[in-house]
Amino acid sequence: MHDGGCGKAIERDAKGKPIKWQLVKAHPTEKHPGYFNCIGTDMAFSACCLPNKLPKDGTLLTLMNKKDDPQAYSNLCRETKPYRIALRVEGCGP
Repeated sequence: MHDGGCGKAIERDAKGKPIKWQLVKAHPTEKHPGYFNCIGTDMAFSACCLPNKLPKDGTLLTLMNKKDDPQAYSNLCRETKPYRIALRVEGCGP
């Protein structure tokens, strides 16, 4: 099962494209198993990440998008749809 995450861009290139992100594991949503949220995380968006890539203890993970890097943001996570308030994980949907 994929992990629900919360993230924000912390560095951008000269054209404004994000090149560095911080991510934290999302909170489970009470009484809704399999749903997560980013309430109180101080992050800008929800993300769907590969299993076991986000620290479980709430510490921040910083990722960059370096070409051919298996640990690059684009290889580990993707942003979810902006209209999703609670993130349903199990494959993270469309």
